[in-house]
Amino acid sequence: LGFFSLPAVPKYDGVRLFLSVFPLLAILGGIGLAWVLGKLPRRGAVLFAIAFVVSQAIPLVTVSPCYLSYYSRLVGGTGGAVKLGMEPTYWGDSVTWEAFDWLYREHPFRPRARVAFFPMSEFIAGGYDEATREFEGGLFSYDGYVDDNRFRIVKFDGQWDYAVLFARRSMIGTDPAAKELWDGAKPAWTFSRGGVDLCRIYRR
Repeated sequence: LGFFSLPAVPKYDGVRLFLSVFPLLAILGGIGLAWVLGKLPRRGAVLFAIAFVVSQAIPLVTVSPCYLSYYSRLVGGTGGAVKLGMEPTYWGDSVTWEAFDWLYREHPFRPRARVAFFPMSEFIAGGYDEATREFEGGLFSYDGYVDDNRFRIVKFDGQWDYAVLFARRSMIGTDPAAKELWDGAKPAWTFSRGGVDLCRIYRR
């Protein structure tokens, strides 16, 4: 973990690279907490423990249901993390039911609306059919988020009626069209937590 923290080492977005560190950190944290509580009177130790748990629980409640956007109070929550250059979200968990509810209210009838997601992944999209120029299957279709009779998922670089962008800023920055949209255009709908937009929908 110390090696990954060095400034010159490339950073990856997966905690899977250092999962083995977590149990050891928990042990060290337990030892440290026991030492602190041992220095306090019993009443003070109980109040300290309660205050500590509450202080860590509040950010979890305020960021719900997008727990990948959780950052501790040490960095100022999600808003503080963004100011430090950290990603506010990762794998599209901020594209919640609310986003699709808005799409259904906005476009209730035919013709089928073309919806593009960015960043795109196979988890969201499924396979791409060159003949129909749309994605088939994928997480959002299989889980019932997308009614295939009403919407078709298309490429972001193609023709779309609605673009759903989630705040993976490192990926948005690599696509000029996505960056221009995020930085300059007014979204038709936003989903925010901790004062940070985690998902935006743009109307063509």
